Amino acid sequence: MVSVDQAFTEWVETVRPVTQYALKRESDLLSGYVLITDGGDRHGALEWVFYSEATADDPLDRLAAIGVIPHPEAGSADFEFWFGGRSGDRYVRRLASYFYIEHKSMDWDTIADGLKDAVLQANSVNEEDLNAFIPALSW
Repeated sequence: MVSVDQAFTEWVETVRPVTQYALKRESDLLSGYVLITDGGDRHGALEWVFYSEATADDPLDRLAAIGVIPHPEAGSADFEFWFGGRSGDRYVRRLASYFYIEHKSMDWDTIADGLKDAVLQANSVNEEDLNAFIPALSW
């Protein structure tokens, strides 16, 4: 059986080249984004964060992220794609999509497509989204 540490290491080594593939495949879309977190830990998940700093033409900082939650016993992981925007002390971060994938059958294009979708959603964030009220879920 694979230990948790081994599983995390395997997923970092597996996803890292996929992020480079996505950067090349979506070079036009990701041209303003820089990879600032390369498989770092975020509350027990691995995370790759792509960040775009505000410019004179675009007042918002933007982010798109891939979160990977490994399941060592199953040889699989949950993939989450996040997007967000920030201006001053106001920000928003939302889930764009997610899916479950087995390590042995990982499809690079599926992951690149998830990142592309997150970037498109990040690019659509506007100033009003930073102040929007999102009601809590009721169970």
